[in-house]
Amino acid sequence: MTIWPPVGEPPVNDLAEPRPAPRPSLPPYPRVAFQSCVEGRALLVVEIRSPGDETFDKLPFYERMGVAEMLVIDRDSKALRRWVRTDDGLDEVGPDSAGSHQLTALPVTLHTIDGRLVVRGHGHESLI
Repeated sequence: MTIWPPVGEPPVNDLAEPRPAPRPSLPPYPRVAFQSCVEGRALLVVEIRSPGDETFDKLPFYERMGVAEMLVIDRDSKALRRWVRTDDGLDEVGPDSAGSHQLTALPVTLHTIDGRLVVRGHGHESLI
């Protein structure tokens, strides 16, 4: 049988060895109630595409849900494809003249070099 001690102390089994020293109390987790899991439309969806998966089958769903921008990154080659919302729905847009994609949802620019994804933003660059 388990006895639940006051908040901040670990549970104690009354059939086990003597009770351990109490741990310092931590503030309780905030309790938040949600009526739904998603409110409003997503500004950006990122899909990592694996060979043979359903990534592109999801495009009509994302379009119906009002997604503002969708980015598909190929898992193996790191090739990028991007769609943005227009009056007609989600339209695929290519990279700029430098081969980069400037996201509209985030201040980030993405491109691929030698099979590595390059992420630039706020003066920093990361290779993935």
